[in-house]
Amino acid sequence: WTRADVSIGTTVAIATGAALNPLIGILIDRIGPRRVGLFGIALICAAMALLGTATGTRANWIGLWLIVAAGGLCVQPMVWAAAVASRFNAARGLALGINMVGPASGIAIFPLLSTWLIAHYGWRTGFIALGAIWAALLLPLNFLYFRGAADGGRARRQTAKAAADVLPGLWVREALRRPSFYMLTIAASLFTFTLVGITVHLVPILVDGGIVKMTAATLAFASGLCAITGRLGTGFVLDRFRAPNVAAAAMVLPIGGCALLLLHGGWWMQAAAALLIGFAMGAEFELVTYLATRHLGLR
Repeated sequence: WTRADVSIGTTVAIATGAALNPLIGILIDRIGPRRVGLFGIALICAAMALLGTATGTRANWIGLWLIVAAGGLCVQPMVWAAAVASRFNAARGLALGINMVGPASGIAIFPLLSTWLIAHYGWRTGFIALGAIWAALLLPLNFLYFRGAADGGRARRQTAKAAADVLPGLWVREALRRPSFYMLTIAASLFTFTLVGITVHLVPILVDGGIVKMTAATLAFASGLCAITGRLGTGFVLDRFRAPNVAAAAMVLPIGGCALLLLHGGWWMQAAAALLIGFAMGAEFELVTYLATRHLGLR
């Protein structure tokens, strides 16, 4: 298969997410983020393991990624951010940043771990092992500790809904009439379009640039560490400086990373590109969530 063939799967998953995200948002409002998140964890872990059963046909591959898409919809950052935003106000930027260390840690750890698993046990076992590892880590922790303000039964949800009526901010129909809503949506879409395409193919891009596979995976690990720094650093800075200025600075980072990748100027330049892209990946969702809650409110 070509790289484009392999990428069909992630394209299907991302397109499905783009189409169905509003429905997940409605579901979070109706039943709370806890139920959505726990169901999503179980489904995404099973879906990841099922990728190890791929038969080699394109139809089978797309079908497996549709299951991944369904699970991914329920474990996307919006689920966790909804719970955090419902409980924090003064230090919401930092709270969201700490919360988003989880996905950034995955960006750091799993390319290295999956490369090692594939090298030693093959790609089929590698997929199954990744699903099992995710389930062992995530299900117990989230079952015991993950609750938003609206979780905990019908009475709690009704109380949260009543509280939403007096929260500052806009209803959906009001937000849809604001230029800031569309500017934020367009900026986030373009930013994500660039970063996801690079991140999915970062290891092959680095290998094409002359770096051995395990070193490329190590650079992907370093990129993930920068994503963690980006999450925490962006949250800290957002609580202290004007958010649009912080967002503008972060938007420049992937441009520099792409330029360095194009130059092919040696391993240090490739490493710098990976670090810039990682930092930008960490900052992106933090910025979008913060700006949305500040400009449009929590209602």
